[in-house]
Amino acid sequence: MLAGIASVIAIIVLYPLAKIEDYLEISTEERTYEITTAISWEKFKELKSTFKEHGMVINRYKQEKRDKDMLCTFEVLGTVKKHDKLVQKLLTDKDIKELWF
Repeated sequence: MLAGIASVIAIIVLYPLAKIEDYLEISTEERTYEITTAISWEKFKELKSTFKEHGMVINRYKQEKRDKDMLCTFEVLGTVKKHDKLVQKLLTDKDIKELWF
């Protein structure tokens, strides 16, 4: 009985905090982006800059050569709104052949 009451109180207290966190855009989300483009060191540097310009924190990144293409993988942290704006930018980039996120 006491455990049930404690659980209800915890839910009542924590639920509004999650909503406040979303409202204040404090909550961050980690996403992994896989981007295929032609092999180019300049393009790789441009992609890194794009992530930083959109307020992303790059945790890890790597490059792989696949035939005549380059696969760039970025693990980044950012708010959902920042991720959405970044995706809009990446989708309009004509040099990007494939994008997975």
